[in-house]
Amino acid sequence: MADWTIYELSDFDTPPAPPIKRGRGRPRKDSLPVTRPKGVAKYGLLFPVGTPDLTIELYCFRCDRAVEAGGLGAKGHFIEVANMLWGPQNKQKQFVWHPWALRMLEEALRWKYLSISGCASSGKSDWMAIYAIICWLAAPMMTKVLVTSTSLKEAQGRVWGSIESYWNAAQHHCGGLLPGKLVPSIGRLRLEDPTGEYKSSDKVGIELIAGEKRKEKDAISKLIGVKQIYLILLADELADLSPALITAAKSNLDNRANPNFQLIGASNPNSIYDPHGDISRPKGGWKSVNPEMESWETELGFHIRFDAEKSPNILAGKIIYPWLPTAEFLEQKRKQLGPDSNEYWRMWKAYWSPHGSHETVISEADLIKFNCEENRVQWKGSPADIAFCDPAYTSGGDRSCACAAKLGETVEGKMVLLYTGYEFLHEDASRTNQPRNFQIAEKFKKFCDDRKIAPDRAALDESGAGGPFADILQMLWSKQITRINFGGKASEDHVSAQDKTRCCDRYFNRVTQIWAGAREYIRCEQVRGVDPDMGVEMTSRRMKSMKGAIGLKVQVEPKADMRARTDKSPDIADAALGLLFFARTKFKFKAAAKGVLSQAERKNWLRFRMEQDKVNHVVSLDRAA
Repeated sequence: MADWTIYELSDFDTPPAPPIKRGRGRPRKDSLPVTRPKGVAKYGLLFPVGTPDLTIELYCFRCDRAVEAGGLGAKGHFIEVANMLWGPQNKQKQFVWHPWALRMLEEALRWKYLSISGCASSGKSDWMAIYAIICWLAAPMMTKVLVTSTSLKEAQGRVWGSIESYWNAAQHHCGGLLPGKLVPSIGRLRLEDPTGEYKSSDKVGIELIAGEKRKEKDAISKLIGVKQIYLILLADELADLSPALITAAKSNLDNRANPNFQLIGASNPNSIYDPHGDISRPKGGWKSVNPEMESWETELGFHIRFDAEKSPNILAGKIIYPWLPTAEFLEQKRKQLGPDSNEYWRMWKAYWSPHGSHETVISEADLIKFNCEENRVQWKGSPADIAFCDPAYTSGGDRSCACAAKLGETVEGKMVLLYTGYEFLHEDASRTNQPRNFQIAEKFKKFCDDRKIAPDRAALDESGAGGPFADILQMLWSKQITRINFGGKASEDHVSAQDKTRCCDRYFNRVTQIWAGAREYIRCEQVRGVDPDMGVEMTSRRMKSMKGAIGLKVQVEPKADMRARTDKSPDIADAALGLLFFARTKFKFKAAAKGVLSQAERKNWLRFRMEQDKVNHVVSLDRAA
């Protein structure tokens, strides 16, 4: 496209001012009649002679030619471009507008961050494909569109496959004159102008990035350093992408170097802690939304969802858009999956299951329902500061994690544990004169000192290689530290105040007792301060039932199995739940079955606090209340 000037038609509609004579009788230049140049008049603008209609629509879309100025607005011009490229006249491929596609377009034009929860067959991939193509064509020399999907191979059947299909159809329809060349083998639509006017470049165009977790380093390296006037990241199947990829995008792309950055992520909802759940997090927290809501403002932008039960076909009572869910098809899915199953909620309700997962020890639904993410507590008196350390076994194994919390009575008369922070304790490889365990022990002591936590209010896991570490910590700091063994069999304590079954008859081992026992406290709303990183680990560990001597026992997934399945170890959750178990055993923290402490329990707690403030002593697990 040659360099051309566009005029406002209103510049020629205003009559010139009356001539003002100068000394020699010549009028001023600004009072001379304005001659309207030849050109194409449209939308209140005058374009150079021969400007194609597609170019006019793309220009008006990019500059958001308002209705008040004679245009159609960005939405109207976008639709016109789409109709020109993939309307009925295109014999290869057509795009048919439907209510959900229009809603996606409306919100995409309003928000920098947009998350989309869509049921299966909701048209997300097709809409993202034409959005990518049209946004790039509107300013091909200044726009880069990054498209992420799980893998290069799987992307062919998802959004990238749609981009290829729509691009080829548009290019064929336009006689090969669109300024781009598709290179399917590397997932790239690069700038390459058949007229020779634009110089070929990979700094602009549309590029596919594999976002699967095992290739996150390669994906992140492609994001770092990308700079363009218009930069758009379209994340398809966002729930299955690496969290690090989205974190890198927000920190490296949303900056001054990219003044017009936008991120749009679409997925079938899975977890509130995965990347899709992260950018969909409501501004008022997860308790502020419900399955009846079709949209809400998020912490970053906006969220929309498309529930199959509210499909345009179902609302109309007839099949208008055959590719969208129909009443008959949805009824089959209800019978096949069950209307309350997690899969039905994810794939067809397009909402995070309110029932939680039966496979995991702790469910997301419980963390939301029982306000575990809340970090504001009104204390009655001064709470106790306590800490726990979950040491890693080797320098190449798990992460050593220290976790702190406040334990005390609230003004409502309930005992609550509020997590206040955690920290990974890393060794310094350059300190070759000091063994690793000594370094980690010093760092845990500093972690506690910084928070004014006395040694009698600190504990650690001494199972496995933790035993020698515990010896070192007690030698460097104090013998008043409590040692808790995550290994071995469960204790003979009652499962709860209401369930008199012995823990050793219900739980396969001690670590299962520690994890499963936390659920009662969560459901009694006595756990607060669970942040997203802690929450995702708490809700990722699975459990299974197995036959015991006197009935079924439950066992949590071994750490090694979880690491092999998720590529992560629950180190934050182990430290957090170890701290909760420490509070239960040493500080007489009991689940409030009736919601508040009884008079006897309150007196016992106050007496215990007074004793703790006066005398430092160690309480073994065998003496735990």
